[in-house]
Amino acid sequence: MSKPLSIACKAVGATVIIGAFVLVACLFSESSRTMYPISRTR
Repeated sequence: MSKPLSIACKAVGATVIIGAFVLVACLFSESSRTMYPISRTR
């Protein structure tokens, strides 16, 4: 009973970490794009 619970907790934790990482990366790229539009290559 505790094994599926721990797997679910790990899945939720990984999802939260990935979501936070994507959010930070998106905000960072947006801010760098507005601050340094010349250095943007893509």
